[in-house]
Amino acid sequence: MRAGPHLFAFALVAALGGCVKQTCTTADDCAGDDVCLDGLCSAPECATADDCADGEQCFNHVCTAGDGTCETVDAPGFCAEDLNPASDTYGHEVCVGDAGGTPGLLFFGTITCGTCQALARGLEAHRDTLAKTAGAAPFGAFVQTSAYVSSPSEVEAVFGSGMGLAFVQDDASLGIWESWGASQYDAAVVDADGCLVAYFSHLTTTELDGEVGDRVDEAWASVIAE
Repeated sequence: MRAGPHLFAFALVAALGGCVKQTCTTADDCAGDDVCLDGLCSAPECATADDCADGEQCFNHVCTAGDGTCETVDAPGFCAEDLNPASDTYGHEVCVGDAGGTPGLLFFGTITCGTCQALARGLEAHRDTLAKTAGAAPFGAFVQTSAYVSSPSEVEAVFGSGMGLAFVQDDASLGIWESWGASQYDAAVVDADGCLVAYFSHLTTTELDGEVGDRVDEAWASVIAE
């Protein structure tokens, strides 16, 4: 008798040690706390550098030792136009990650996502606080996935005049999300040498209001004077 597809699937699961990983594009395609690593849903090795050994940073959910000129991780670089009419750099090209680029924070999200909007507004509030305590507002950018394309008018309609973060549109030629291995709700802080200062996986608004938010502020503040 020919085996049914469910029997074949069971045999395949057994042959692979009892688990078949789901393919994915972002963490949104995965169940529970799994993240998307190399196209497969996997348990994250880390969320922040606190989960890693001394001298390592949590980058793309994996503990990574320093390389190149950085003590931590060489951050993937890009240059793209700022599409936020309320940003100081609107209409200009902003560069992050390469040596000599703008130091600051990157937030990975989608403008149509309510949680992303809330996190972006929360990060803008943190930016305002840092501007008052440090005397200068740090650079920050909302990096939108290439899966959805926005215009400056949409950015203005959604965020209004109170959002100072730059807005960068990813696309196939830039490949920002892909080079970073980013998932929605991730945030990263990069210094002027293009080195990763901190990476925060799958931020929540609750975390941003608590201890994790304090760590975001500490990392973000550390690159203001650069």
